Amino acid sequence: MRYLVVFAALVTISAGSLLVFAEEPMPAAKMNAAEKILELQKERRATLKSALDYATQKFESGQGGFEEMLAAEEKLAVADLKLTPTAAARMEIHKRRIESLRKQEQSLDQGFKSGIRSLDTYLAAKAARLQAEIDMLRDTDDETKR
Repeated sequence: MRYLVVFAALVTISAGSLLVFAEEPMPAAKMNAAEKILELQKERRATLKSALDYATQKFESGQGGFEEMLAAEEKLAVADLKLTPTAAARMEIHKRRIESLRKQEQSLDQGFKSGIRSLDTYLAAKAARLQAEIDMLRDTDDETKR
């Protein structure tokens, strides 16, 4: 009889604890898809920023190519634009990117004229800046069509 009472008590406790766990909502793991996507986009953006910083350091120290740095910069700009919901904020990102590319282009032009940099590096910088201006105009045009 005593074992039967102990057994019944254990069954009751076990059943009660199962009900408690079954009723608790899942923690942050039940995050909806949109929140998870935003979280991943932010993490990707931070990673791309680190990649750009590293590529820039390599280029400036003569260990990396300009094209590598340009590719990293473009990926970061695309990630920034995807995270930015308003047209005005996207225009600021475009303007900032164009200004940065313009400075790089001018620096590489001076480097080419002084014999430190090659013509292809300067031309790649100029082409990147022109593409950034095209991207900004297309983004503006897309916004007016909406």
